[in-house]
Amino acid sequence: MSDDNPAPPEPEQPVPPPVPKPDSASDEVRSTSSTLSEEELNKYLKSAEGKETSSLPQVQNLVVNYIDQRSGGVFFQGNANIGGDVVGRDQVSHKGRTSENREKAAVGQVLLNDIKKIRAVYVEPESYKAVETRLRERHLVILHGQAHTGKWTTAVRLLDSIHQGNIVELDPAAKSEQITESITTSRGYVVDTMSAETTEQLTPFFLSRLSETLRDKNAHLIITLEERNVISTEISKSHVVEWEIKVPSPKVLKNHLVWYASDVSEEKRNKIQNEQDVQTLLETALLPGEIDRLAELLADALHQKIDLAAALARFSSHAREIVKNWFEEHDDLDDRLFMLSVAVFNGASFQAVVDAEKKLHSLFPADDKPASASAIFGSSRNQRVRRVGARLKQGYARNEIGRVPVEVIEFDNPSIQPAVLQFAWDEYDRLREIITDWLDKSVMDSPFDERMRAAAAVGELSKYDFNEIRGKLILPWANHADSSVRTAASMALGIPAWDSETAPLVLKLLHHWSTLTNNWRLCWTACAAYGGLVGWKFLDAALRDLHQILKVGDLRLLGVLSRSIKSLFDLGEMVPEYRQAVLDALSEWSEKPKTVEGIFSLIIFLHIAETSKREADPEGDDWPILLWYAGKKDALANQIGALWAKAFNTKASRRVARSVFEDWLKIVQKDMRLQDGCIYLAQQIAEGESSGKEGRLIAYLTDWMENPDTEEIADIIYDHI
Repeated sequence: MSDDNPAPPEPEQPVPPPVPKPDSASDEVRSTSSTLSEEELNKYLKSAEGKETSSLPQVQNLVVNYIDQRSGGVFFQGNANIGGDVVGRDQVSHKGRTSENREKAAVGQVLLNDIKKIRAVYVEPESYKAVETRLRERHLVILHGQAHTGKWTTAVRLLDSIHQGNIVELDPAAKSEQITESITTSRGYVVDTMSAETTEQLTPFFLSRLSETLRDKNAHLIITLEERNVISTEISKSHVVEWEIKVPSPKVLKNHLVWYASDVSEEKRNKIQNEQDVQTLLETALLPGEIDRLAELLADALHQKIDLAAALARFSSHAREIVKNWFEEHDDLDDRLFMLSVAVFNGASFQAVVDAEKKLHSLFPADDKPASASAIFGSSRNQRVRRVGARLKQGYARNEIGRVPVEVIEFDNPSIQPAVLQFAWDEYDRLREIITDWLDKSVMDSPFDERMRAAAAVGELSKYDFNEIRGKLILPWANHADSSVRTAASMALGIPAWDSETAPLVLKLLHHWSTLTNNWRLCWTACAAYGGLVGWKFLDAALRDLHQILKVGDLRLLGVLSRSIKSLFDLGEMVPEYRQAVLDALSEWSEKPKTVEGIFSLIIFLHIAETSKREADPEGDDWPILLWYAGKKDALANQIGALWAKAFNTKASRRVARSVFEDWLKIVQKDMRLQDGCIYLAQQIAEGESSGKEGRLIAYLTDWMENPDTEEIADIIYDHI
């Protein structure tokens, strides 16, 4: 199936009225009012289609065993240490962002905590000084070598030695000219695992010109490439370093243990490092990332979260060995299919796993299925659960009546989940078609929770064979008529987006889908992916492509655009700069508020104003987060006020704006701690009205003073404007 083929029309779904493209839309509302009414905006914004989305805690629970927590930053490891304009790896501060940035590569400031950690744990290999000398002389170095050998870490350490933490990361899927346009004065840049397409653009002429640009601006760039990317001889001589890291593993582990367990005595750290099982592991030529993971697990043992044996069992190489031995010892088809079912639906209800196992059984030829009597009476439930190294516990499942109590099954060792999937995919190639058919059926006819677990498993498998999984599952799902299936595709793409080897492929694919104006379903799936795991890691790339989709003005995409942008905004609970970035984007996109682009942006802003909340301090109902920010009366409050003024002054958004603001007044009347922010915003709205103080807001306030739920606060605001 080609990405460019538009999906067949749905006869049962009404076709929305045509919406003018941004380049043909007039600045006047009247030129679009016949095709873009408030009723239609509300209909598509509040449509039930696509509302089956996971919250951050739900997604964390689904993918925590698939995503390396060390790459998960604030979303999988707790709050990060953020200082100044440093917003996190692949996360960008949008202060001063202008439209000209659209032609540049997506940029993210490297996380301050990452830099501090690298300073503390890095052990220089023999070739380090030579690379540093070349970087200082030529301002550009390409590190070429095996995956997971510390190339990105080395790049950050080298750039930090020159630019003292002022390091940004460029989109690995960006084109060569976008990289050049992104270079500014006195900064370090890193492109981690550059895409194969961009690598092909690295000609001697381009690199020479890029090197001169970097020198002129006192900037330095390091590009990391996997060994599978072939580099020409001319390039190799001038800029490429063949990277083969050789460092003493014991020293690397020691430094990492200090980082993860600085509160534990040196004696205890040395003791656990000298354990025979640990020493045996160190003798197996572990990669730097593996040593980091080992230290993290040993730190858990030092902090008495788990014992040493459990910590080592969770180490990836041990997990793979455990799985290999398990399959050698259990050749019964029933056992193996139950193990696969638990691996995909780990954390779901026991009954959901049993149902999934039945589906998997049904895909095997009749001669390969166990006899029915044996399948029913061969083993008890507890025996089967223990045999796959899992346990049952009490939990909840969601259905149409709410949360219901269920028995949940999950592995004792969480590292077993991805290890089983990888082992089955790698070792049993004739099983692959059955697995993909099974996961496809699970997405098509399972409840939301099981569907998302199946999609996450597909995402994990895509890390091993991206092209195969993309073609057989992800693309058909992304193009499906059912929004719940498209949501599954967006979830699946989120897993490889957090892996350095497959992230460029995901970004390139989603960027391509974002440009397919003749296929709204692929645009829809790209939106959903950017509002989930992909956008959480690559914020700037997400906002760039969401803007591209928003400018088309397709009403069928308004709901998913709104939910995705709100999702990115709500991540500000953990990284406040995400909120700033989203508001900056909406402010920029609504510069011409009466265009389709501007109207969509304002409707999305009002959706955030209505639904994004924070806990009241210290008690009471949740507060609208934008109203709480307004009380600070700072630059961010001014930005919120300017967006409110645009929303009130724009015909297509005015009724929604009035409704949301009235709801805010009801909240403020119940909790007067918010009145200062409300007054501040009302003053800005009044000042922004084209007809001045005697404008619409005065008329609205007069009406609200007649309502007992709003009369008190409306009277106060009236006196202040």
